[in-house]
Amino acid sequence: QLWRFVTPGLHKNERRTAYFFVGFGFPLFLAGIAMAYVVLPKGLDLLFGFTPENVGNYVEVSKYLTFFLRTALVFGLGFLLPLVLVALNVVGILSGKRLLSWWRGIIFGVFLFAAVATPSGDPITMFVLALPMLILVGSAIGFSFLNDRRRARRGSEPDYDT
Repeated sequence: QLWRFVTPGLHKNERRTAYFFVGFGFPLFLAGIAMAYVVLPKGLDLLFGFTPENVGNYVEVSKYLTFFLRTALVFGLGFLLPLVLVALNVVGILSGKRLLSWWRGIIFGVFLFAAVATPSGDPITMFVLALPMLILVGSAIGFSFLNDRRRARRGSEPDYDT
């Protein structure tokens, strides 16, 4: 319903751009959920490995389901970060050069997001979320450079400083 509300107000080229972002966003979100589905058993094995001998470790289904859904949502949203960077470049807010100059902060921010957002406290899950995000962010920065070069050839370079 939100799409049906927004679509009539968009121009043809804006609608095409919106289809592009939705077309890439949905598979990226699903890839994040798939990554969570693959990583979750390994993370749980690590956490359950801290259980002492002769002690049973029982998890309620509702807590496990909440844990899984939160992990899947965080991984899915984490995989959408590069799409946000690309959108900011396409709109003309951030250039590829500026994104590249912030590489230290981006790496720190990605690892900070992964550390805070993963429900378990183990570093393995954090790295498994952070490394694909860094690869995707690197791809987004590369796309931003290509988009900036395309704009410069056309002579329609936006003023990133304003």
